[in-house]
Amino acid sequence: MAKKQSALIEAAIKEMRQLLAMWLETSTKASKPVARMLRLIDLLEGHLRPEPAGKRHTRGKQGRRYSIENTATGQFLAEGKTGQKSSPFKISKGMYDLTAQVLVLSESPLLFEELMELVAAKGAVAPGEYQIRVALRFWMSSSPPLVNRHRKKYHAIDRKSFVSATQAAWESL
Repeated sequence: MAKKQSALIEAAIKEMRQLLAMWLETSTKASKPVARMLRLIDLLEGHLRPEPAGKRHTRGKQGRRYSIENTATGQFLAEGKTGQKSSPFKISKGMYDLTAQVLVLSESPLLFEELMELVAAKGAVAPGEYQIRVALRFWMSSSPPLVNRHRKKYHAIDRKSFVSATQAAWESL
């Protein structure tokens, strides 16, 4: 039954794209709403067909790539830029988990500075700015995204499953 529903949804999305294209061709004021609707359709398609784990976290405007590094001091999420040999930015597994917990416990979106303060208050060690940014960029690059940024504020898209989704994203690497 799930395959049948998925096929129906994909057919509906295809028809919506065709209708939006026709609207765009016939109206001079359609560009902004059509562009917004196409982005929403892309988001829906991301939920229908998640990308394979190998490609999941290699896309993005800046060509970032993510990997897990095992060291003597533990595991780290490393963020490097594709094609560059510079050292990657890293966040420890403990700081990653703490950042996820702080974000999910917040009932309203947080400014980056507020998130930094809350993570520092809950942790034994104050995080570096880059560490929190690595986690946020990683979660926003997931397909589907786990975190949304709106007007300089961050929030978990689905608070109920956020922590488990961040764990699954980590394990997918």
